[in-house]
Amino acid sequence: MRTYLIDGYNLLHQAVHAMPEHLDLHGKREHLIRLLSTFSSRQRCQVMVVFDNRSERLLPSSRKSSGGLEIIFTRPGQEADQVIQQKIRRHAHPGDLVIVSSDNEIRYTAKDHGCQSLTS
Repeated sequence: MRTYLIDGYNLLHQAVHAMPEHLDLHGKREHLIRLLSTFSSRQRCQVMVVFDNRSERLLPSSRKSSGGLEIIFTRPGQEADQVIQQKIRRHAHPGDLVIVSSDNEIRYTAKDHGCQSLTS
């Protein structure tokens, strides 16, 4: 099954996504999560989105919702890039992964492991 592995804040901060301007960062993140949940359901694919957790107030967590969407918050001090690269390296079928990030290091890791990649 095709799995999209997404660099959350990298995607969130791209201007292509018409995020409502009145939303704060938390609101924009939740809006993106709803969009990805809809995408996952319509495309019948898995979506993993990784967000940096730069705050002690956010507990390191991973939660799943019914649409095949997994939201991952890194541990404080850990970069989403590192988590994404680890997931690429450890995935049993990297050819089934589609990496969504504009970060060159992540895209190089994806290419080295036979993953498809898309810029944010």
